[in-house]
Amino acid sequence: MLGAFSRSGSGDPAPESFQGKVLSSLSKIESSLTLHLQKPPGQLLGMQLAPVLSGSALQVCGIKAGGLVDQYNLQVAAVASSGTSWWEAQSLRDSDIVEAVNGETSADDMMKELASSDSLMLRVRRPLQGGASVLPWLCEVDLKRNTARGERWGCQLSPVKDGSDTLDVTSVDRFGAVANWNQANPRLAIRAGDRVVAVGEEMGSPAMLAQLRETTATSCCWLVARGALMPGGVVVQKPPPEVICGPFCKRDGEKLGIRIGRAMESPLRGALVEPGCAGAMVVKEIVSGFLVDRWNQRPGVPRVIEGAVVLSVNGCRDPQEFATQLSKPSVHIRLRAPRAALGADGRGGSDLLEVI
Repeated sequence: MLGAFSRSGSGDPAPESFQGKVLSSLSKIESSLTLHLQKPPGQLLGMQLAPVLSGSALQVCGIKAGGLVDQYNLQVAAVASSGTSWWEAQSLRDSDIVEAVNGETSADDMMKELASSDSLMLRVRRPLQGGASVLPWLCEVDLKRNTARGERWGCQLSPVKDGSDTLDVTSVDRFGAVANWNQANPRLAIRAGDRVVAVGEEMGSPAMLAQLRETTATSCCWLVARGALMPGGVVVQKPPPEVICGPFCKRDGEKLGIRIGRAMESPLRGALVEPGCAGAMVVKEIVSGFLVDRWNQRPGVPRVIEGAVVLSVNGCRDPQEFATQLSKPSVHIRLRAPRAALGADGRGGSDLLEVI
């Protein structure tokens, strides 16, 4: 789906390219929520807010552990149905945009309401990009169905009004092509709240729905997006340190067992699009049993991680030369680990908090 890559002067995908259109769509995806909180007299919310958009909104910059908002979020998580996406959870998160409080829409008036009112109704907008705690997560989903048996794609899709021209996955059926995919690929399962950005090469809600209504179609590829909730504002922390892996010395025809490519090129199997890295070369796949995989199993060495940005190969920083350098008998690779690999402690290994 995302094979051809054409770049703009900045190195990112050209705006008119398929990848460029995908990035444009991602920049417009957001979720809208209405939240109701009860605030006992004299109790603080435990939430940091900053005026944004010329004082017409407030952005959540931090939530204090044990505070009223944190307790509210825990209550929401406790009663949420299994598999509920955090993206649609009726809670407050870092980077959320508060557009109204009890009908008040200016930053000053909203702050007054938050301080003085015991009953609060908040209108909240949750953008996919641009916040401190969220990264876009992308996956190419290959669906197949048996039309002779009357099998359907197997999920409910609805156009959205946020300007992204994507389709919202409102529910997933127990049977069908999507259920089959989910069973075979639990880590990449389609969930309610996900967004379908493209079907094949088609983008835009009308074109995608028309493609899906083709009764004779037995297979199609969806590009699915969701917001990956990162720990503790990791998106705006300084970039992870660079590491050098190797040398990988090939003997007797040994292979590296590594595949690299542009961040927005196929395959996308749960890829996170980091700020400014859409056009970067990244590690796409590490094949079990080969040199790089064996290196990763050694104690005390920096690991080659899928999603890591490839900065140089054998000291060469020209991405067009990476393939040539990787084919040499001895290879060392300079990498920058993906932010997604960092936990709240900065050392890695934290799971993405996508489900409550």
